Amino acid sequence: MGLVQDSVVTTAEVAGALRRLLASKQLAGSQRLSQFLSYIVEETLAGRGDQIKGYAIGLEVFDRPDDFDPETDAIVRVQAGRLRSAMQTYYLTEGQDDPVVIDVPKGSYVPVFGKRSPPADIKGEQPRIIQPQPGKWWRRPTSLAFGVLSVAVLAALLAAILDFRDGDNHAVAVAFEDASIVPTGPKIAVLPFESIGTSDQALLSTIGITIQLVSDLTSFKNLFVLAPNATIAIDGTSDAPLSAVRQLGAEYVVTGSLQDYEGGLRVIAQLVELESDQILWSESFDRTTLSVNLVEVLDEISGRIANALGQPYGGVIERLESQQLSRRPERLTSFLCVLRFHEYTAFKTPQKHLEARDCLLDALEVEPNYARAWAALSWIYGDEVRYGFNALPGDATQRAIEAARTAIRIDPSDSFNHGYVAIAYLDRRNEKLFLEHAKRALELNPNDASMLAGMGWGLCLTGNWDAGVPLVEKARELNPTHLPWYRAPLALNHYRLGEYDEALDHATAYYQPDSLLSVIILVASRAQAGSLDQAAPALDVLRSSFADDPAGPRSLLQLWGIPEPLIEQLIQGLRKAGLQMET
Repeated sequence: MGLVQDSVVTTAEVAGALRRLLASKQLAGSQRLSQFLSYIVEETLAGRGDQIKGYAIGLEVFDRPDDFDPETDAIVRVQAGRLRSAMQTYYLTEGQDDPVVIDVPKGSYVPVFGKRSPPADIKGEQPRIIQPQPGKWWRRPTSLAFGVLSVAVLAALLAAILDFRDGDNHAVAVAFEDASIVPTGPKIAVLPFESIGTSDQALLSTIGITIQLVSDLTSFKNLFVLAPNATIAIDGTSDAPLSAVRQLGAEYVVTGSLQDYEGGLRVIAQLVELESDQILWSESFDRTTLSVNLVEVLDEISGRIANALGQPYGGVIERLESQQLSRRPERLTSFLCVLRFHEYTAFKTPQKHLEARDCLLDALEVEPNYARAWAALSWIYGDEVRYGFNALPGDATQRAIEAARTAIRIDPSDSFNHGYVAIAYLDRRNEKLFLEHAKRALELNPNDASMLAGMGWGLCLTGNWDAGVPLVEKARELNPTHLPWYRAPLALNHYRLGEYDEALDHATAYYQPDSLLSVIILVASRAQAGSLDQAAPALDVLRSSFADDPAGPRSLLQLWGIPEPLIEQLIQGLRKAGLQMET
């Protein structure tokens, strides 16, 4: 949250801010966190901020004995993390308009007080929506190049994060740096579950189940969970699935099946250690076919797997259970709509987009408090702009924001919701709220490969290569069979540094004839790397696309938010390749 530098805050204003926090739904139900916050605020106002240490908090707030050692007993550190999380959630939701803010910076227990920076005035602002027009070069599909971020507005981020190291931006930088750390725990692959005689195999998507289970497992931050599209193409019913996941570097694999029985559903899951082919854990779950029971089974499977691998999971399971109402709909059909959305994100087509949107809208008519359905609908609305899929009348970007904000209001502690609200605000060119929610999403779950890659790509386009590239690299580790667009920021990074051979390697992997950005990067890289003889097919694509528009390549790069200095470098490469450009 932004605070006005050197703002003067009175004791009465701080007291009011404290009262609002203590009355919030984030803190009202937690006596310990309320005592923690009250203690550190009151001590600071009394001029004893220098005495606020872990030892004193342990004694005064958590009733620890005189021999309490904060180095061996982590109660204060753990509760401080919970307090910061609760406060961040409050200021992003019901407290977003509070004039005075209380913050507890990481590395200290001493609170700071300040007045909130005035928000950017976006009243009456119209979103920058690019609608494909018949006969125009930009009607060519951009494929998967920007499946996570709406590129038409990425350039607007530049003003907000030119310097991550000043004031509030430093906290954002730290969050992205923390998110770039690759988990060092056991590496796990989840194979698609086998569907045996289910009543509606089209709806009860084993792909969706795989994606949901991977999402649950990434809540355990020490686990290295391979992204779902690294495994969904593997036939879990074949004779060689274990060999396939070994090639991905997995140490453990989760397999399972879904089977109907009269009045219910049976879910069987097992965890196999690949080195020894030993089954470490196996269990059967019989449930009625209510979605609350099916989601409950997936949560339980995640916890059992983590426990089998020696991971501390009690706190994660407790958190998942506390969010049951917002993440577990009452009807199986509603849950299946979110699974259908997951399928759409893995295999994007206009038809899957339409089916997912209709399904989510129907589900929300029946269950309007299903937060994840609102977040998924936000992304679906955004793709009306990003891909031109099934556009409805009206402002799709505003619809996306409203859906995402509804998800946050219902469940502000879900990284899924924060990630989608961040992207919705990015589409609206609200850089401040994009950064706040992106930061929060990565704090809640720093191991979501698609989110890491998307945020890393956006940071690179704003010139923050040192922050963005590590996020993309981590995403590639988590998702070794990632989509081609993950290579785009890496190719551009090497190109801007004059490392043309390395840029060419990534550009070749990124190249897709239907993605003009990938064609431009490949042609420019080949020209600069001295391999023009191999550039002819891609160069022909550009000549055909821009035959009547010599300024087209520059306009396209500007549309996608490429920094101007890098645009000039790419234009030089295109000219060297022989493409006729504007003078």
